[in-house]
This record gives sequence, structure tokens and C-alpha cells, in this order.
Amino acid sequence: MSRAYKSRFSQIVKIVAFSFSIFAAEHRLIHGAVPADKFTYAVAFPGATNAYFHIGKERGFFSQENIQVVPILMSIPTAHAALVSGQIDGQSYAPSTVRRGAPEVQVFSLNRTAGWFLLAKPSIKDIKELAGKTVTAGSVGGMAVELTKLSLVQAGLDPKSVIFLGGRGAGMVRYQMLLSGTVDGAILNPPFNRLAQEKGFNVIADFSTVPLVQNGLTVSRPSLKEKKSVLKRFLSAMVRSLVHTMSSRTETVSWFVKNTSVSRDEAESIFDTMVKTSTAYGLPPKEGLTNRVKVSGVAMNEVGDWYDFSILREVLTEMGIDPNGAK
Repeated sequence: MSRAYKSRFSQIVKIVAFSFSIFAAEHRLIHGAVPADKFTYAVAFPGATNAYFHIGKERGFFSQENIQVVPILMSIPTAHAALVSGQIDGQSYAPSTVRRGAPEVQVFSLNRTAGWFLLAKPSIKDIKELAGKTVTAGSVGGMAVELTKLSLVQAGLDPKSVIFLGGRGAGMVRYQMLLSGTVDGAILNPPFNRLAQEKGFNVIADFSTVPLVQNGLTVSRPSLKEKKSVLKRFLSAMVRSLVHTMSSRTETVSWFVKNTSVSRDEAESIFDTMVKTSTAYGLPPKEGLTNRVKVSGVAMNEVGDWYDFSILREVLTEMGIDPNGAK
């Protein structure tokens, strides 16, 4: 067993006692006496960015916290608008609309490094060949677009020479656009990058080693105070879901085979990528925070407007996990 997997496995031990306390609390409740708190959560198509959430929901981690979580399939722009307008309680995407004054704040991060790959049609072998070509990378102004632009600059290419098509949806939609020939290149995450490679598309940029905060849980800033109790329980379930998923290779691989269009071998590869790019408990490294702000072109003193992991730190402490040692 590799050191990485041993580390993931050992994380379970730290939350066993906490989990038992949750089960005990459930048995003390009179059935139906305490109605569950409803939490609407916007997510993308089933994939590497939300597998832990779905597996945790199936495992009952949210119901054990007396939360009735309602996942809703939404594109990135729609999810941001729905959160700001109060139609949903949280969403799985990063708070890219903060730069436009929206009161969004990220409180949990799945990733410690970017889980993106830039793929192009078979005739394109190098990122420099994207001049004059079309690329879909999520919302215009979003992290995937900005990171792609940075890579273009590093390759000696003017980002303005590439036509970015934004606001077209999550990974599944971008994958379909690439396959149909609507675009020449696309930012994809597992499992769609693997599926595209199988069909002959080329990886011309790998962002999986770049420290960057993305995906997880973003909520409205007022809810940090107004719904703190619910958020603490939701975050507790998220932590347990993440630890369980990353420590349960067989179950997670089987989930991918069942819920996405991948083979078992492909699912194994996706799992390896997830372990490589995910945080241990939802707390991203400091470099991931600064990179995200840097790529977005905003002042460093604005980082507080983007993230607030204080409630997550409280939750981890209550679970017996040292937040200062979490990675």
C-alpha cells in the first residue's frame, strides 16, 4: 500500500469516534420529532468534482446530520445567480462572481490542485497551435479561462488570439462540444478528459499539479451567521463524505462505473487523479488560495472576500482533527 493511500486510510480513524457520536445522537431522537433541515445544493453532472458528495449522500452522512440535502443539476452561471437570489442554499462551484460584487463565499474546497486538462482536436498537437481557434473553458472570466490564458502567455501566445466560448455548462457539455467539432479545444476534468483521449483528442496542457482552490461548497455570505448551525452539520457531512470516498477505492471506482460512461480501468485512473488533486478535509493550501486570486487579477487583500474556512475549522476541531495540520 502506497504512503498516500496509507495516509488516506489513517484519516478514517480520526473521525470514527465522531461518527459514533452522530449515530448515538440519532438514536436519542424521537422519529419525526425533529424535522430535517432542507439544503438545496447545485451540482454539475456526476463526475470527479462531486463523486464524494453523491457517495456521502448514498451513505447517509447528511441524513445522519438531520439534513435533507436536495441536489439540483445546474450550470455554473445559473448556480451563481440562484445562490445570490436565495433560490438555493449552496453550490459546488467556486465563487467567481465575487469580482462582480456578489456576496458569495467558499467554505469548503475539494481541490488542493487544479483538476483540469486542456484537450484539443487530433490535428492540434501543441498549445501554441490554438491561435485563431475556439476553446470552451467554462464561464468567461472564470478560473479555467484565466488559467488557460496564463498558459497561453507562458507559451508565447497572445490570449486575445484565442476565441473563448463561455457560459456553456459544465464538463459534460464542454466534452460534447469538443466531440461535435463546435470547438477546437476544451477544458475537461475526469472522467471527460479520459473519454476524450480515448477518442483521439490530445492533452496540450495539464493543470493537475497547479495549486488552486476550486469546487466544494460556496454559500451566500449572510448565511455564515444566519445559517451557521446548518452549515456546520452540512460541512461535517462533507468532511466525512470526502474522507470516506478517498479512502474507499473499490466503492468509489464502482460508483464511477455505475454513474458515468467509463470502464473500470478508466475509473481506476480517475480515482488516482482524485487522490492526487483533492484536499484531505476541505481545507486548501495557502498557495492554492493565493494562486486563485493571482490568476483572477485581483488584489491580494481581497482574498477574504472569496473564502472563509472558519466554520470548517470549527467543525474539524470538534471532530478531533487539527485544522492547522490538514492539507
